[in-house]
Amino acid sequence: MPLPTQLKQDILTNAKICLYFILPIALSMYLIPTFITPDLITYIQINFRVILLSKQFCQVKPQQCEVLLDSKFGDPEVLYRQVFHHYDLIYVVNKYIWQWDRLVIKIIVSSPAKYTIIGMGYLRGVEMNDEYWNLMQETLHIILAIFNTSIFHIVMGMVVSRMWMFFIVGVVLTILEPWEKLAGPIWNLLQSANNVF
Repeated sequence: MPLPTQLKQDILTNAKICLYFILPIALSMYLIPTFITPDLITYIQINFRVILLSKQFCQVKPQQCEVLLDSKFGDPEVLYRQVFHHYDLIYVVNKYIWQWDRLVIKIIVSSPAKYTIIGMGYLRGVEMNDEYWNLMQETLHIILAIFNTSIFHIVMGMVVSRMWMFFIVGVVLTILEPWEKLAGPIWNLLQSANNVF
């Protein structure tokens, strides 16, 4: 015997209240404090950095530069400091992002793009020696550093401002609402198709 329409609506409303309000509150009160401790948050705040330091930045914010460049700041196994030889920049970055950058650079340098660069250099009369390739790799690394820094600040801005909650709720609502309206007719159609066979 099928459920009455009002009962279906009540069940759906209660499920939404549970999903959007009760479940997040329960998670924040009971589960999150057991996994996320203040020490873990401090460790992540110190060691998960993505910043490209320039001479101008260090002139404007000397204390921040001094802290970031201090070898005692952060875990040396996790927080890397890359000094570029051809540019006056220092890249302070987390180990995992550093490894990702190196993988991307290896793929780019060993791909057909390398031969395109060699061809363009040959046409312009530039000699492709080891010094040129080191400069090319540093340039690629700085481009990736700028991209990573931008992404990192966008994500951190969303986390700090709590906008992620509105973003997630907005995505869920825009996906669930249309499917909720379609689910009933599709379910009825499938049930009537079962009765036909």
